[in-house]
Amino acid sequence: MFPRMSRVFSNARVLSANGECCQADGPSGLSGTLSEQHSAVRCKPSLLSVFPRGLLPAALCAVLTACGGGGSSSSDSGGGDVRPGWIEGSAVKGVVFDGRVQLYQASGNQGNSWVAVGQPVRTGADGRFRVRLPDEVDAETLKVVLTSDSVTQMKCDVRPACHTPGGGQVAFGQWFWPGNDLRLTSVLGTASASEVSVILSPLGSLAYDLSLRQSGAVSESSYSQALRLLENEFGLESGVLSQPQVDLSVDTAATASEPLLESALLNVAFLALVGDERWNTMGQVFDAFRRELVVSGELPFLTDYSFGVSAELLLLAANVQAEDQVSSLAADGRNGAGFEVAGGEIVDTLFAGGYAGNFEPQPIPNPYPGLPPVPDPQPEPDPQPEPDPQPEPDPQPEPDPQPEPDPQPEPDPDPQPEPRPDPEPQPEPDQDVRLSWTAPGTRTDGDSIAMGEIAGYEVRYGQVPFLEDMLHSERVADGQAMSVTLDGLDGGTWYFSIRTLDTQGQYGPWSELVSTELL
Repeated sequence: MFPRMSRVFSNARVLSANGECCQADGPSGLSGTLSEQHSAVRCKPSLLSVFPRGLLPAALCAVLTACGGGGSSSSDSGGGDVRPGWIEGSAVKGVVFDGRVQLYQASGNQGNSWVAVGQPVRTGADGRFRVRLPDEVDAETLKVVLTSDSVTQMKCDVRPACHTPGGGQVAFGQWFWPGNDLRLTSVLGTASASEVSVILSPLGSLAYDLSLRQSGAVSESSYSQALRLLENEFGLESGVLSQPQVDLSVDTAATASEPLLESALLNVAFLALVGDERWNTMGQVFDAFRRELVVSGELPFLTDYSFGVSAELLLLAANVQAEDQVSSLAADGRNGAGFEVAGGEIVDTLFAGGYAGNFEPQPIPNPYPGLPPVPDPQPEPDPQPEPDPQPEPDPQPEPDPQPEPDPQPEPDPDPQPEPRPDPEPQPEPDQDVRLSWTAPGTRTDGDSIAMGEIAGYEVRYGQVPFLEDMLHSERVADGQAMSVTLDGLDGGTWYFSIRTLDTQGQYGPWSELVSTELL
């Protein structure tokens, strides 16, 4: 739930509707106890001012909280050690933050009809999630589905930059909105649900569709078999798709094992293909591969000159990413040998599958070997006699000149309409808004938080008073900043909310909404 909107008084000052903030949930982790995680901070009121340029400033008060555990990503997480009845996992492609994770059970143990069970949770800033296994679950097979919405963020792990749904680009390692069409799926057995880590990735999601296409139903064993088939097609080490995937945007990625790097490069290839004229989001790329798999029952290995959907297309994109990783690490004076080996394995898989290594069009062979024979010369025809000259005709007499017509009077000019008055000047279509705030001083557990522990802030804004429907966001990378200017805003009412990011990568909950009116 979101905090209540502040009350606006006649003197343009907005005060908090309540004196206290809600307690933020603790973070969810893939391993370890909750006591080992970075604690949340208790909400503390601070000033958030909105100053549209060219308008009188209005003072607005909101609630700003420092970093907790990724908001609702740890709903029902409780505390203490992991125990039976909990399911944990991660979505790293790059890291998916604030992705909505829902648990489903097979209806009637058929594996092709699913019913949602329990409450959805959100992934944390590290892509991890933890969801309680409901008591009402009685099926042998469970499905875990992550979907994106307006608040979901993804970290760019494509070098040198990622294409965004709006046609822009963000640099490697930066957060961006992936669109509303991202969907990742994994399957596990109920009996082993608390003993395994759920891996949500593009290749793992393709395994779900492959299992459903081949068997007509999905079970833990058929899903595992589909994973092995995809590993074999892409030349991956057996079992690597069932392991936690590597976040390629972190500095330690280069030290991972070559099989894990190879798997990560193939998963990032889906995002690397965004920006092609066919696809604007990673969800669209994945749907194209999914449709090919569902229709034909397999993913073709080779492509053609149009670079159609195929294993070869993913392998080529993954190899480009491996080369870019090696080049970027070398420019920083770091060792990229792991990526070099992984890229070599990808190239070996390409050639083993029949890749020709050359997409240049081949010249059409000459059907005539050698020069054609020169034809014999033809004899010239005999000259024809010239005809006799004809006499010139007698000249014709010139006609008599015609008299010129009398001049016609010029018509009276049409009356001109009176000039219209100039239209009244219209307001500028784009305006700026300046937000300012004070940093939080305490965490949700009452401990103090220093300015040096704050890494930055995230502002979300839009023209609807619902956080999940706001289409705009701005990240402030400076933890010492106390304001940000948002430009290019149209007239009307705008709503704003802000949250804090600490140096451990944990976000606090969103502040109360504040608003301002632009002419």
